[in-house]
Amino acid sequence: MIAFIKQIAIFILLGQTLLHFCPGEKYEKYIKLLLGFMTIVQFAAPVMSFGSGTMLAEYETNRQLFAKKLESSLSAVNEKWLVYNEQIEEKIEQDKNYVEEQVQKQIQEQSEEAESALRKETQAEDEEEKIKIETVKIEVTAYE
Repeated sequence: MIAFIKQIAIFILLGQTLLHFCPGEKYEKYIKLLLGFMTIVQFAAPVMSFGSGTMLAEYETNRQLFAKKLESSLSAVNEKWLVYNEQIEEKIEQDKNYVEEQVQKQIQEQSEEAESALRKETQAEDEEEKIKIETVKIEVTAYE
């Protein structure tokens, strides 16, 4: 009897662990329902074993079959999860590179605009100096 209680306790712990690593909240209620049903079956197993040993043996084989299917399903989910994570990391890297390129372009455009504005200012200053010089020349020639 103690072995059954240990088995049920371990099953509940593993079920909660599985629920914790569930990929989405939308499946949570279904997993809870399935785990609840399986827990009830775990509690019913000792009662059924009083009737005949064959029922318990059948239950044990079904439980082992279910455990194998659950393990294979979890490994398939794990593989898909790894592939999905790799795709996400690739996408993040692509986006990061794209953002870096855009920032570099903006920096280059702004520096070109700043250089252009600086050239225009120096040209304007040069033209002002030429105008002042020409004005001085005109005034000096007009005086003579």
